Amino acid sequence: PAGVTGVLFVVPSTNDNLAEPSESFTLTATVTSGNTANTGDSGTGTILDNDPCILNVTGVVTNVSCPTGSDGAINITVTGAVGTPTYLWSDGATTEDRTNLAPGNYSVTVTDNGLSNCTATASFTVGTTPDLTPPVIVCPVDINTTSEASCTDAPVTITPATATDNCGTPAVTGVRSDGKLLTEPFPIGTTTIVWTATDGSGNTSTCTQTIRVVQGVLLTNYTFSGATAYPFSANYTAAGVTSSVTSTEPFSVQNPGSLTGTLAFKTNLVQNPALAMENGVGAGTSKYFQFSLSGVSSYRDFKLYLQGSRLPDGATQLSFAYSTDGTNFTSNGTLNLPVHNTYYQGVIDWTGITALNNPANLYVRIYPVGGDPNSSSTRLMIDNFQVLGGGTCTPCFNVKALLEGALLNNGGGVLMRDNLRVSPFTGANYIPVTDPYGTATYSTRFTRVLDGLNPALQTITNPTAMFANKPNPADDIVDWVFIELRDKNNNKTVVSTRSVLVQRDGDFIDVDGSSCIRFPGTPADDYYVVVRHRNHLGVMSASPISKATLTGGGLVDFTNGSTAEWNFGTTHPVAGPAGFDFTGLSQKTVNGKRALWLGNTRHDRQVKYRAPNDDPFQVLRDVLLYPSNTTRQYNYDFAFGYFAGDVDMNSKAKYQAPNDDVFLIFRQVLLYPLNTTRQYNFDFVLEQIPY
Repeated sequence: PAGVTGVLFVVPSTNDNLAEPSESFTLTATVTSGNTANTGDSGTGTILDNDPCILNVTGVVTNVSCPTGSDGAINITVTGAVGTPTYLWSDGATTEDRTNLAPGNYSVTVTDNGLSNCTATASFTVGTTPDLTPPVIVCPVDINTTSEASCTDAPVTITPATATDNCGTPAVTGVRSDGKLLTEPFPIGTTTIVWTATDGSGNTSTCTQTIRVVQGVLLTNYTFSGATAYPFSANYTAAGVTSSVTSTEPFSVQNPGSLTGTLAFKTNLVQNPALAMENGVGAGTSKYFQFSLSGVSSYRDFKLYLQGSRLPDGATQLSFAYSTDGTNFTSNGTLNLPVHNTYYQGVIDWTGITALNNPANLYVRIYPVGGDPNSSSTRLMIDNFQVLGGGTCTPCFNVKALLEGALLNNGGGVLMRDNLRVSPFTGANYIPVTDPYGTATYSTRFTRVLDGLNPALQTITNPTAMFANKPNPADDIVDWVFIELRDKNNNKTVVSTRSVLVQRDGDFIDVDGSSCIRFPGTPADDYYVVVRHRNHLGVMSASPISKATLTGGGLVDFTNGSTAEWNFGTTHPVAGPAGFDFTGLSQKTVNGKRALWLGNTRHDRQVKYRAPNDDPFQVLRDVLLYPSNTTRQYNYDFAFGYFAGDVDMNSKAKYQAPNDDVFLIFRQVLLYPLNTTRQYNFDFVLEQIPY
């Protein structure tokens, strides 16, 4: 009111050192009005408490269980809060407690909403628990396999070891004892692979796998298991081989009890039961088991593998004999059985025996020697009887090459178009099922030799599967190609040929769908490898490819420079004297890859634009003689099919512009690196293969 000069509030002392957001008080006021003081007036009011902020944060840390884990935790406790605390962690989280934390430093700021400017901060470190536990590793089973007789190695598919660990998934690596890659063929004999599992803390565990390669082909394998009486047929025989077992004595399949001994060649445990001769004693040739094999004329250098055992008074030795007529037997080899109820492994080596070179039939007799004929415990048992035969080791290898024509208009990548398989004009497949290089169109320029003359290797085994869309488009078929193996001492001499197919990525595929190109009638040796095509210039390896590569499934790759390319250099019999150097011109570089030069429609080892003997003439011929071109128009635009003149391999031969095949030949000649003056009649675009 007017004249009031001041109000004095008397606040009772209530400092209780407790932090409350507010406290209520009874206030006594003295009002001064003018010169008169009126005392005793009173009322109530509320003021904020000025108690101190005593917020406190503590916590319990749980370290991660593995160095690479994220199962750490922080459980905090907050005391001294007036209101409801809020939380802000250094990584942005807003919960009180933390879980699933990786190792590291974490801090939290806690704010008491009941007091002004009341916060507290705490820091924590989530550490790691040392991992001292090594992984658990499980080795793959040992592998026993065969290699053909004169081969030095065999391809083996390796399955890696498996491993588990208390801290994540360990890395598994394998190292061969011969230092080679796991994907390379394995040599004759025994090779070990040491598998190592390594976890994130560096703990390791190892195991060892054994790979054994025996020289030969497994022809038959008897295990005698899983039957109460032997059915006189083999458990396993190779293709084309038949076999049987007979005996002069009654025999059966018996369970000999729990026996120990060395494993036979094939991965077969000592079997229960085994083939048993009850009266297994002898001193001559009157008692025997006989194994008879037929269809073995492709083999020689035979080896026998088996296990033998006896009861206490059975024969103490097995004697072996061979025959090719089933009547006249020659003894060769023995296996001693010194301790009863124990299996012993025998390896009877008949390699080098001339009489056993490629017999039509092979008869094997096993005679018991020794034992007590007066005993009732003379049972003789054999198991895991196997015969290996050596054959002629022949080439089987992988090849890769690209065709320039099929690389055109492919979007700039390195996958060839497959327009001959699926025509963009008609949707049809024009690639023949049978080797085209044996037809009249090509046979005068592509001479088939040795394996190339084998009818079984000239036709696609399963055309439907071969020409189907593959799960990986890179595996779709592009066309047929022609391979030559040339003599290592004379690279003009063709020893053998094969016609096979090429996929979009350049991989060659045999007629049966295998990536390993077989030359079953060709002796194993070092050879120059040549790849040719019906309208491209061919290419040849700069030097002979090793026998090991050609018989061991190795790769001859003409797409990336890994297989060096042969060239005339300055010695070409025609172009050399003219001063031309063909170094580096065996193939053309297209989109970063090496590819065969397109345009050789006459398959005469030259790309030529100007008559005579020019390549455009073949394009014209394909168009004029097309069955539907009844009026013989050179500009006919519907010559769809499989033609030598279709140099861009789009399933159409076209003579007249635009998009014609003739222009591609013209451009090839005009832009050839040695045609520096850009002459359309340049006559030296030449195939770099000796002739």
